[in-house]
Amino acid sequence: MKKITVKEILKQLKLDIIGKDAFRGVTFSYSYLCNQFGHFSLGFFLGIIVLRFNNWMGWVSDETDPEAVAALISGSIVLLFEIFNYTYSIYIKPKRESKDLPFKKDSNNLLRDLTVDLFFFWIGAVTFHLSFTPFYYWGERELLILIGGAIILILGKSWYVRKIYQQQAFFPFSLRLAQIEGPIEPDQVSKIQNLVDSEKQFHLLLYGDEKHENNELAVALGNEFAIKKNKVQYTSFLSFLRMCYEDHDELLDYHGSRGFWTWRENEYLVIDHMLSGGKVRAIAYEPSQLLSEICNAQFGKKNRNSLLNQTVIWVVGDIPDHINKADYKLKWRTFLQELGLEDGKIKEIDLDDGE
Repeated sequence: MKKITVKEILKQLKLDIIGKDAFRGVTFSYSYLCNQFGHFSLGFFLGIIVLRFNNWMGWVSDETDPEAVAALISGSIVLLFEIFNYTYSIYIKPKRESKDLPFKKDSNNLLRDLTVDLFFFWIGAVTFHLSFTPFYYWGERELLILIGGAIILILGKSWYVRKIYQQQAFFPFSLRLAQIEGPIEPDQVSKIQNLVDSEKQFHLLLYGDEKHENNELAVALGNEFAIKKNKVQYTSFLSFLRMCYEDHDELLDYHGSRGFWTWRENEYLVIDHMLSGGKVRAIAYEPSQLLSEICNAQFGKKNRNSLLNQTVIWVVGDIPDHINKADYKLKWRTFLQELGLEDGKIKEIDLDDGE
């Protein structure tokens, strides 16, 4: 499927730069821009502090280029801090937490993000040094630094695009798998992690009551796919039913100017709250009824084809006690088979099974 284009990146950049936070929500991409500008500013102003401290103490003479030394010291301070930050997050903090979280942090992903942050710090420190050198005195060293800065900005752009993918999913909250705290059995953790790591398409039927945080797990799963630069969208079950009867333009207007694509153009779809759960006896829909809604006369073919070409997480939720659990699960599997999905692509996880 078509990925985010340069036009869409520029559109989001315009939305992030122009406007005031007082009357709008802060987006992932806007937060990322502010975060990296903060890293740049810290590198720059840390150089100023180090230089002022040197002028006061008189450690480095003017002949030794104190501005370059200040930039080097500030860059080194930041490097040591980030090394500590990475080590603490991966090795020290997990041992101090009161309970073991079911999913482990992605150390490689953290290292890549940390590296980009570190480079922005360094750009700030280098810019501090260059501010003391008139442009007509710039030599090969400064030009190489600028080229390096351009490369770093390209790396930063990659993460900016990831943030756009995350916010275009329109999750109700932000959560990563490593933050899930609910009780999940080790074999289910392994099964979920395999689904995240796999690039194969599947439809996941997710069962379990609220204490197992099934909707949090679904959002976290969707977020993992979005970070990998996939088109993901989150929707409630009732909203999904409504969207099955809407054309492309109506769907595109669903999120106003903030939306870049519709659910039919997704690679991943999270459909939440199929059942009320808890003490509510009524169920939202029988799977057979859902099939008739999806395959409606006007948009049925488009809906079916879209679902069959996507990975879908169906958050069925907590099956009420008055309903036979095995029979109801079979209905959902039959629904997916009648939709046209191959049996091997149907996955099931019941978070209650570990009890």
